Amino acid sequence: MPDGDGLLQGAQARVVGGAGGLADVTDQGGQEGARRARPGARGADRGVLVITTEAPCEVIDVHHHVAEIEGLVGARNTGTRAADPVDARIAYLDAHGIAGAIISPSSVGVHSTTAPRLNDQAAAYRDLAPDRFLAALGTVDPLDVDAALTEIDRAVTELDVRGFTWHHHFQGTVINDPRMEPLFARLQEHRVPAFVHILAESFLEEPWRLQVLADKFPELDIVALDGFSSGPQAGQMPELARRCPNITFDTGVCISVAHGLDRFIDAVGPERLVFGSDFYSAPRMFALPFPLYELLNLGLDTDTLTKVLGGNIRTLLRLGSYEPAVPADVG
Repeated sequence: MPDGDGLLQGAQARVVGGAGGLADVTDQGGQEGARRARPGARGADRGVLVITTEAPCEVIDVHHHVAEIEGLVGARNTGTRAADPVDARIAYLDAHGIAGAIISPSSVGVHSTTAPRLNDQAAAYRDLAPDRFLAALGTVDPLDVDAALTEIDRAVTELDVRGFTWHHHFQGTVINDPRMEPLFARLQEHRVPAFVHILAESFLEEPWRLQVLADKFPELDIVALDGFSSGPQAGQMPELARRCPNITFDTGVCISVAHGLDRFIDAVGPERLVFGSDFYSAPRMFALPFPLYELLNLGLDTDTLTKVLGGNIRTLLRLGSYEPAVPADVG
């Protein structure tokens, strides 16, 4: 068997954290084999592969849609409903040690007539549990510039949205459509970031298209969503990050093989990555937020994890510094 990263060949494995507590598995060979021994990896000095499920810091999920997308998998829903149980979403956050989420509206069914309602829904959902839903993003139709500019102003001033998101694959145009330029200019005036999906499967969302806009608006903070959604595209992300210092990248739809998250951090620093799971109200798209557990087990030190898992998005969205809850005095 090849001796490569991620193999438990001849190593002891220990799972730390989570509902299952601590589980030890020891190979008969007793060899260290392929355990990852980067600085900061827990247990690396003991010849043990430690599988970590608890973060040493605050975790914020930047990629949570309040929408149903059953229409994309055979049903007739247009993606404009936002009625999902708040308790179910909070239970998901609690189960994975996620302190808070950034709420986004639907990516589907966004038109000039529906965008205000979608933004109202996202803001109202945020307000149902503001201690867990830390901010709301808005969206607008890039095909109707005048209506979009009006809605950007309204959503920022009346709803306190902290950014705007686009998924051009579902909005009928390319990322670098010239009609996006006045929208980015308005976001720059308001000092709120743009969140733009660059899903690997979409011709409309190819990363170079985002670079075109990033180059034209170097003062605008941009978050590229789903950039690690294929192996080949993940390999391009460090170079895109080098060329565009105003782009931060999330981990939504992160591929499990050849994602290169650790290499990305080594190349451009931990300040350029944020954790996102791409959670939708319905249908359930995954059982576990894979990128979170992958990040926890790459051997990253606590300072790096603190930035990637929560600190960076706090800075981008001006959420203030993290203040851990103080346990009540039971004495």
